[in-house]
Amino acid sequence: MNDQQSTPHNAYFNDSDASVAYQNDLHQLLEKLTPFLSTKELRNLRDSKLRPNPQSFSEKHYLQTACELTICGHFAAAYPDTFKYEPKLNPPKDVDCSFSVDGVNYNIEVKCADYTKTEEIDSQDAFHLNFLGRHPDFLKLPEELTQFFNPESSKPLVVQPNLDNKLKDFLESAHQKFSPTPSETELNILAVCCDTPQDMQKWLHYLVGHNGLFSDAPFANPETYSRVDAVYFTNLYHRHKHYFSKGELTRHWSLQDSFGFIISNRYRLLAKKDLIESSLSLIPNYSKELLAYEMDDDFCAKGALPPIVKQGLFIQSFVAEHLVPHGIKTFDLLSSKLK
Repeated sequence: MNDQQSTPHNAYFNDSDASVAYQNDLHQLLEKLTPFLSTKELRNLRDSKLRPNPQSFSEKHYLQTACELTICGHFAAAYPDTFKYEPKLNPPKDVDCSFSVDGVNYNIEVKCADYTKTEEIDSQDAFHLNFLGRHPDFLKLPEELTQFFNPESSKPLVVQPNLDNKLKDFLESAHQKFSPTPSETELNILAVCCDTPQDMQKWLHYLVGHNGLFSDAPFANPETYSRVDAVYFTNLYHRHKHYFSKGELTRHWSLQDSFGFIISNRYRLLAKKDLIESSLSLIPNYSKELLAYEMDDDFCAKGALPPIVKQGLFIQSFVAEHLVPHGIKTFDLLSSKLK
């Protein structure tokens, strides 16, 4: 039926060359995970989460599953002797996966935001206003700026909503899944799957920007997410979402080919500095490169950029100036409007 041919399910799984390659990579990933899954879990993945009835398909749920599997599959292949799928660290709750290296357990909970509302606003023919972090003038600034726009213009001024409350929910949910008894031989990591470089910049500021969750004055109570030792931001959402329209990307199911970085939680229960440092060599990321990177003032315009502008363009600049010239394609730059 024509309706079924236009469903998101058929867009992700069809007979096109891109889809065949995508499905082959998924099959290889599932082979890595199969030894750790029960027959029921594997059947649920194949028949329900990955290939549901087109009439009940949820792209949001599919992308969450794809991101979870990409991360779990990577660590199942890298650490098969110690890998665990959905271990219960605080029964009856479970995290997505864990693995051990040199007597240290690395526990990972994976979250993927629902961008439906954000994408609807982005698609509007309007002037878009974005904020990095909890800008102190968030409530009054849009109204003040409206007066500078032509009232007869057909383009309204719309504000892109922050997802910082969603990140708070992710942190608090992960906190409840990790063991309530802190240990120096256990590192608890929340993996958040993001979109474009610009989007990842926003998520970073939800943590370290004005009133950020890891800032001096967080907008939420840090005790509600103190069991989370670090947050791992990765662009897996970007790599899976409509992969068939992103010709610059391949190996969508490979965490090694993604872009990510790790931010430690200053409010974690134990210091664990050595463990966090060790995680940088175990989890694919560009954390050290980002710390060492100095943004070129010529990235957007000649002359020195104000510090606040640099903060808002830092990740975009890093990708464009540090990765692209070396042929490292972690993002599809055309789809993310970054060249």
